[in-house]
Amino acid sequence: MQGASLSRQRRQQRFQRLDRRWGERGVSEGFALPRRNLRRQRLSRALVKEALVMVEAFHMGGWGMYPTLVFGPLLLAASVRYAVSPERRFVPLQVSLGILTLVSGGLGFVSGTIKSLTLMGAVPPDARWLWIVGLGESLNNVALALALLILSALAATVGAYRISQTSPAR
Repeated sequence: MQGASLSRQRRQQRFQRLDRRWGERGVSEGFALPRRNLRRQRLSRALVKEALVMVEAFHMGGWGMYPTLVFGPLLLAASVRYAVSPERRFVPLQVSLGILTLVSGGLGFVSGTIKSLTLMGAVPPDARWLWIVGLGESLNNVALALALLILSALAATVGAYRISQTSPAR
């Protein structure tokens, strides 16, 4: 319970800081934009909150997010390059970077789970359920890896479609 309320407190503190930064009305109640920009006001508020959620998810994922964030965009760049100019030489690069992205996300998940479970000895018996919070935080690594893989697969699908339209059927 303490871990969940701690992250809730951090989220509330971030919103309070943004409220102070944005003035009287603040982020949680809406920006002080003119009335004619009401749609933009709602969109801006939603984007700020979404950005805070993503930053918090990245922070909760821990160190395992960094290798995933290195290999994933490389995979995405190779897939976009393949979509623009579909050549066979890019396929092994995409496969190897895809595996590397997925494995780095899995490594972050496993190391975070190990850390959560090894600290259970120091937790009072009534708070032994906290390993579930650690498991959820560790799953952010896998979620980032899968999101980058999906985007890359979409780009690679465009390249495969382009090849299928230019090559004669066998």
